[in-house]
Amino acid sequence: MESRARHSVRQSQGRMMEMWWNYYLSLAQQVVALFDNADVLKVDADNEVYDRPGIAPNIKAKSVTIVEYQKSLVEKAKTKFANRNNITVIEGDIRRLKEILAEKSFDIVFDFSTLDHVPERDVPQVFDGYKYVLREKGMLVLITWFTTNPKTEQPEWKPTNQYFFNRKFVETELAKAGFMIKQSEPVKNAPAKDAVYSPQDYLHTLICERV
Repeated sequence: MESRARHSVRQSQGRMMEMWWNYYLSLAQQVVALFDNADVLKVDADNEVYDRPGIAPNIKAKSVTIVEYQKSLVEKAKTKFANRNNITVIEGDIRRLKEILAEKSFDIVFDFSTLDHVPERDVPQVFDGYKYVLREKGMLVLITWFTTNPKTEQPEWKPTNQYFFNRKFVETELAKAGFMIKQSEPVKNAPAKDAVYSPQDYLHTLICERV
């Protein structure tokens, strides 16, 4: 039988995930509304297929392309959106976008806690790919985990790893890649004080323009 403490933590995590999901969707809808017939790149299919209606079908975009690394999620997303003509699902790695997508083919890139599943050494490559696929004045909406206590050593990469970055590092790499930060703010009420995230780690939103 599940302990009362474990059940309480699980409920807290569920409420936290629902809160984040609502925030992601609201933010995506606001950004898409700034464009006429936007072509959108959404990286990571996880929050498109599990227990939620998905962000892709709930934004008024001309087209949405979803890039996902894990084959199982690719297949689930393709099945879920099989009848949506404006949604395309591609198997791929966000560190290899130049190999699978055309240059200047999107108005918006949504990265909702996907960057923090690649190690710090690969962050510049990811940002370079985002700039490559974005049109002039295109927008990158990045939500990622920061920490006030960066780890000096990071585990060997696998797609389920969770990484936490120094905020200054990410901001510097964005500027190097050719992005101007237009808005920067922590995600409200995150993280919850539970068994997963420590108080030194926090989820943050950066809205950037390709320059």
